[in-house]
Amino acid sequence: MTFSLRKAQVDGLVEGPRLFVCGEMITITGGRSSKPGVRLYEVDGIDSARNAARRLLMHHNADFIKLGSTGAISASHTGPRHPQLTLEEMTTICEEAHSCGKMVHAHCYGKEGIQRAIASGVDVIVHGQTLNDEDLDAMLVGGKMLIPTLKPYVEAVEGNGDSESRTRLIETKIWRETEPNFRKALAAGVKIALGTDSGMPKVYFGEHSTELEYMVRWGMTTDQAIAAGTINAAQTIGMGDRLGTLEPGKAADILVLGSDPLKDISSIRKNLEAVMLDGHFIKNSKN
Repeated sequence: MTFSLRKAQVDGLVEGPRLFVCGEMITITGGRSSKPGVRLYEVDGIDSARNAARRLLMHHNADFIKLGSTGAISASHTGPRHPQLTLEEMTTICEEAHSCGKMVHAHCYGKEGIQRAIASGVDVIVHGQTLNDEDLDAMLVGGKMLIPTLKPYVEAVEGNGDSESRTRLIETKIWRETEPNFRKALAAGVKIALGTDSGMPKVYFGEHSTELEYMVRWGMTTDQAIAAGTINAAQTIGMGDRLGTLEPGKAADILVLGSDPLKDISSIRKNLEAVMLDGHFIKNSKN
């Protein structure tokens, strides 16, 4: 479905944001669901992992690959810190993606899953509770990035988030680790990018600017947050040479705001006046 929507947007059949699509996450069998057959790209072993990566890259021209290094908060039959894909399986997936010039993102929590992901060649750690000093050093040396997805954690516990997610966050102590983890990665100098985990319960597409507000609340400067949502985000999908900054040769993607986000990051959410995609206005609240 997402690949078809990407094509429709590129062909001009629908108006919408530029899409970069990974398709289904590659997981172990049953890794994201206890129901057989729910996930298309469930793998067992190196050959199976290679086949899944090649299917996504060759059949669908996936823009990047997403893999599940550990269990998930949203899957009650798994522990979120339990490692799942093996180092060898993830290394194989990374080899295939990198051979095609594509990047690999890894969903992971906990020491073993994070360290396997880093060692395998993964480019982006998603979530990442809890990164230790060794992990952060390895990420800095390898130029790896972090997408912390603060929004679902903050809103599940503090706001009107999903009650089941809130319970799991508290029971597994993932919530307790989220702010210190973010602050530690920021202080270490790891490159951080915007990502919201949209599609999870009560985490909606189109609310990305809220993530930047949480980043500023937990220690980022406003200009660091803006970089996280622009150039850093572009770099997580290998598009830093085409997107993320305004300079010759890049796409003219622009948000027009009614106030200065460097003074108040929430102005992106509150005072958005127009959106330009590739040099053409597609939204203007004054019209």
